[in-house]
Amino acid sequence: MNLNPPISSAWTLDRDRVDLWCVRWDAALALQMEDEYRRLLPEAERAACDRFVFASGRQQCLISRVLVRTALAAYTNVAPDGWRFSAGAFGKPQVDHPTDCPLGFNLSHTAGLIACAVSQGSILGVDVEDLGRRVSDESIAGRYFAPEEVAALGMSPPLERSTRFLEFWTLKEAFLKAHGAGLSIPLRAFSFTLAENQPPRVQFHDPSLGDPRHWQFFAFRFADRYQVAVAVNRPMETPMSVRWVDTVPLRYARLGGRLA
Repeated sequence: MNLNPPISSAWTLDRDRVDLWCVRWDAALALQMEDEYRRLLPEAERAACDRFVFASGRQQCLISRVLVRTALAAYTNVAPDGWRFSAGAFGKPQVDHPTDCPLGFNLSHTAGLIACAVSQGSILGVDVEDLGRRVSDESIAGRYFAPEEVAALGMSPPLERSTRFLEFWTLKEAFLKAHGAGLSIPLRAFSFTLAENQPPRVQFHDPSLGDPRHWQFFAFRFADRYQVAVAVNRPMETPMSVRWVDTVPLRYARLGGRLA
C-alpha cells in the first residue's frame, strides 16, 4: 500500500481555508481496519488506545490517531508513519516532527464522527457534537454560560433550544481548544452572538483574552446529524472558508463541499 500518495492540486492548502477531514465510523469499520491502523502507529500510541476500557473508546482512539497522520501527510512529503507529536502546556497536541511543518491541526469526535481540522499557519480548534445527544441544556447554561448566552437560549423556541445550546457549546469548545489553555479559561469569560445568515461573533469579557477581532468562527450542520464549530485565529477582515473531506484513512479521501 502506498502510504504517501503523490500530492495533487486537491491537497494544497491556502492560508485562507481550513480543511475538515471527517470519518463517519461504526464498529464494523473499526474492526475491518484495526490491524492495519495498529501497524501504522508507534507502540506508545497503540498503548494509549489500549488503556480505554471499552472497545468503542479504543476504536475511536485508533481511528483518530491515524486520521491525523493521513490528513497531515496529504499536504506534505512525509508519510503517515513519519509524524511525531507532543502535548503543549495544557495538553493540546502539536507536531514535533517534521520540525518545520507549517500545518496546524485539531481533532474532535462524537458518536459516529471523528473530525480533524487542518490549516496552513493558523491556530485553530474544532468541536463536533451529535445533535441527538440528550443534554440538560438550561442547567448547564445557567451555571457556565455568559448571561448574554443564557438570555438568548431562553428566548429560543422550546423545540429549538437543545440545538441552539449545542451551537453555543461547540463554539465555546472550539475556541478553548484553539486558544490552548482549555478549561483554565472560564466559559463566562467570553460569549457568542448568533444571528441568521451571519457568522458567529465573539465578545471577550476578560481583557487578557486579547482582541476578538483577531478570531473567526464557523458554525454549521454536517450530514443532518452533527453540529460543528471551527475557531481560527485570523483577523476578521481576512477571508476564510471551510471545506470538508470525506475519508476512511488509508482507503480513500474525497473532497466534499464548501461548508462555510
